[in-house]
Amino acid sequence: MESPVSSTTWYQFIFANALEGIVVVDADLIIREANQRVAEMLGCCASDLIGKELSSFLDLEERGFSANRSAPISEEHHFRLRHVAGIEVWAIAIVTPLFSQVGEYEGSLLRFRDITERRHLLGEIHKKSLALEVVMDGIAILNQRGVITYANVAFAKLFGYAFARDLVGKMWQELFVSDILPQLEAEAFGALQESRHWRGEAPAKHRDRKLFWAEQSLTMTEDGSIICVCRDVTERVNFETKLQKSEMWLRAALEGSLDTFWMLEWDDSHGFIVVEINKWAEKLFQLERSEILGKQFSQLPPVLHLTDLLAKYRAVMEADKPLSEEFRHKSTWYWHQIVPLPNGVAVTMRDISERKLAESAIRDSELRYRLLAEHSTDIISRHARNGRFIYVSPACHALLGYSTTELVGHSLLNLVHPHDQERVNLAFRMASDHKVSNSVSYRAICKNKQSF
Repeated sequence: MESPVSSTTWYQFIFANALEGIVVVDADLIIREANQRVAEMLGCCASDLIGKELSSFLDLEERGFSANRSAPISEEHHFRLRHVAGIEVWAIAIVTPLFSQVGEYEGSLLRFRDITERRHLLGEIHKKSLALEVVMDGIAILNQRGVITYANVAFAKLFGYAFARDLVGKMWQELFVSDILPQLEAEAFGALQESRHWRGEAPAKHRDRKLFWAEQSLTMTEDGSIICVCRDVTERVNFETKLQKSEMWLRAALEGSLDTFWMLEWDDSHGFIVVEINKWAEKLFQLERSEILGKQFSQLPPVLHLTDLLAKYRAVMEADKPLSEEFRHKSTWYWHQIVPLPNGVAVTMRDISERKLAESAIRDSELRYRLLAEHSTDIISRHARNGRFIYVSPACHALLGYSTTELVGHSLLNLVHPHDQERVNLAFRMASDHKVSNSVSYRAICKNKQSF
């Protein structure tokens, strides 16, 4: 039978092959033994350490390390080792005092474990934790059951909590309006299972029961945890709601209008693009709305002189001054108004052919009336409500001796005999105030003071 391996041999084997760095120092902290692992941590050979002071490769005073020992109690210390190449190496040292058989302190056994990588990782985690605390968005971490395990300050404030710890342990669903939870859970968690990401908006509850709109971005990690990024978008949602109402009212106004309307936006590459129309524009161009929107205005059917219009639109946009005009295209008259917009114009058109025909008819009627009055042997006159002449026909000169310019602006009563003025004045008031036609006889006074 082979003799058992001696304890010394076992010690030497463990000492040489240990995954930890091992150093033995005497009572004066002089290194008496060191294994290869600790030498690797310092970037040298084990033999280079023998006989050197422990303080040559770690700062003892900084860590409060003392060589005086009175009891065999191991202690743990964190040391920054002095690597020969100046590389930063951190290690945990378990220090075990060594005593003689009579209880005298003889030195210490130090076991070093390299924690450099872990320390750097913890440092990065700390930096990221600090970053999470200072970002403006609320951030929370949920476990697989939807329980909040972490929340930053912004997330807590978003929901009205003074401290983030007040949210830890709460269910994510507690923060939102109960009426929409079934739909929200189905949509959000369904997307998470399918693509590990969901983004949406939902009404949330402030701690004081006030409601606000929260935009959320949920991302599922490999271990099933959920990262929730949340922000208050109430102001934007309210603005979008108002904008939608405004667009709805605008659409109703445009569709209810009897005028033709279109809105154009300028594009440097394609010129004016149609961005809005109403039903009358569809009728004018004989195209559906979908066939007009997004097209170049110059490519629409040439129902008008588009080239002339485009030049006017560009001029109005550049001058930033509206233009209102009337023009005739073939047999149709149009009222045409162009209003400048930021990078575009709004155009309103109205068919005024009937008005133009009516105006023409009125002008023709007035011309015929004037011809009749100018050639009549009777005096024909028009008066204001106060009785003053607005117009008098040329026959006034032959009958009264006055020219037309002498009478316009003067009162009719100046030509009436004083005894007849009351009757004439009454008849005039009946005609002007009560729209009652009547006739009255009176004596007229001529320029030569004769009457007839």
